[in-house]
Amino acid sequence: MRVKKVVALTTLFGLAFAQEVSFREELAKRCDFVSLSDTQTLVFCSRFGIIENVVFQLCSQYDGSAYRLRKRKVSGFGGQQQVVEEKIPIKEVMGFSGMLKDAFKGAFKLENVDAPAYLCEKDGKEVFRIEEGRTVGRYYRDEYCYAQVVSHPAEPKSSSVEKRYKDQAMESENVLDFLRKTGTKVKQMNDGSYYFKEINVYAECYPMSSASVLAKIAGYCHAKGGVFRVDTGEEYLNFVANIAMKDYTMWMNDLPNRVYYCDGSEKFMVYLQRRYWEKQSSSAGYDYQIKEGFDENLIHQLQVKRASKEPQLSAVEQLILQTANTGMPSVVVAGNMKYKSLYVYREVRDNSDVRYVALITEGPGYSFVHNYRVVDGRVYYIDRSDDFGMFSIAQLKEDLIFSKEFFSTCRGYGQAYSNFRGYRIDCRTPNPAQACFAELYVSKDKKLINYAIGFNICE
Repeated sequence: MRVKKVVALTTLFGLAFAQEVSFREELAKRCDFVSLSDTQTLVFCSRFGIIENVVFQLCSQYDGSAYRLRKRKVSGFGGQQQVVEEKIPIKEVMGFSGMLKDAFKGAFKLENVDAPAYLCEKDGKEVFRIEEGRTVGRYYRDEYCYAQVVSHPAEPKSSSVEKRYKDQAMESENVLDFLRKTGTKVKQMNDGSYYFKEINVYAECYPMSSASVLAKIAGYCHAKGGVFRVDTGEEYLNFVANIAMKDYTMWMNDLPNRVYYCDGSEKFMVYLQRRYWEKQSSSAGYDYQIKEGFDENLIHQLQVKRASKEPQLSAVEQLILQTANTGMPSVVVAGNMKYKSLYVYREVRDNSDVRYVALITEGPGYSFVHNYRVVDGRVYYIDRSDDFGMFSIAQLKEDLIFSKEFFSTCRGYGQAYSNFRGYRIDCRTPNPAQACFAELYVSKDKKLINYAIGFNICE
């Protein structure tokens, strides 16, 4: 949906301009993004995520009021800790004075996330909402870049790469001409293909940035009316979004040794190899080969070659990774054995996204609970839950004051966690339309003690 009003906006440099723009068009000036749906966009921003000034400008298009959402711990009856979300007018936290004011208030966030959540409202109704960001790689050394999901008024799906390179693409005769005009030195090989190198100092951030030649080529393909795809046939933009929503390190491993191709009137294939990845500085070097036309047999041969080099995860590791990536319970039955993996909770430690997963193994006459943590796509074993079942979920409702406040927070915000008698309690409502039915997880020392799925938190 376009904003049916000409508005005056103030940029970060104090320059005013007036024009009618869409939500995504305004985003494209500041951040990289890919559409998840007509009403949701995955936004990539370097260093600070989406900042207050940008939120204020976007919200001004709708004559709305912008807020920063802050999660704080508060003490309830008997010293019980609760997590609440409060709205702070964004003008109070904009700029350097806002940063100082925020520091003196001593905000306590639920998780150590540097890209906070924001809300734009008009007449008491939500216009758009920006979720807390998660790290998707390092911008440079200890500076990180973030991905944030934005819910907003409906408009046609698009991406920043489509918008960024459209004019240059339309002025180019073909993809090789486009690469040369945009500063890439291309060398012809003996087999008629072309070769070039790339050193990307921001490689860990995202393969959507203007610094990525692969993103540039994807933008050219889309501008020419084609669809840029990975060798599996999946759209490149969907491929990037799916990886970013799971584990950013996967794209450092999944992007290379793969064929990409433009499915359109102008057909060409791109083969990408990584020469090095300097993990201390986030930079990476890539070798590209580009070939005009489309060769399905060649793509298949390279797929087989890549598969032969990839380490195979065990079935248990695959199950744990699936649960860590989706946040959903998973069940596998093999003969008389049953494996159930549960997503317990997530935390950010030392700028790493850590997810805790419990695996329940059930066999004839026995059952064990083992606990794992998933960091950067790797699975690490923690320990067995020898005291599983020692805490009863019913105890939560016995404390009326605690349960009323805790469950109310969970219903209102879709998730909450608190400490209760020495245990960590995590509550999530997967379906907003059925907010009375929650997943509850009780843990201690990073080990699952008990859980309930479909637990009624309204009774």
